[in-house]
Amino acid sequence: MTTSTSTTGPIRKLGHVKFFNSTKGYGFIIPTEPLVETIIGQPSIEVFVHHSAILGGGFKSLAEGEMVEYDLIQGPKGMQAANVSGPEGKPVRGDPNAHRPYHHYRYQRYI
Repeated sequence: MTTSTSTTGPIRKLGHVKFFNSTKGYGFIIPTEPLVETIIGQPSIEVFVHHSAILGGGFKSLAEGEMVEYDLIQGPKGMQAANVSGPEGKPVRGDPNAHRPYHHYRYQRYI
């Protein structure tokens, strides 16, 4: 049985965003290469991502289906993403509607 060690640092991976809730600030990434096993030995098909792990300034979000590059690290509840960027270190595209408040869409016709 092989395990990942922290002496080499985090493992850089490529994947696409399955889901990201811009309001709550978290989502999940599907790796392009399936993870054979995690550090705790359980197979994993999704990687948790928090908005604080996204590189760049301003409001941080991810668009569903967006390709991303990230470091794979062990979190408190399983594998999670860190240092999330676009492929080859480019900025992420982000959710185009994330900066707009929900009530703006809902009540705009009554103003």
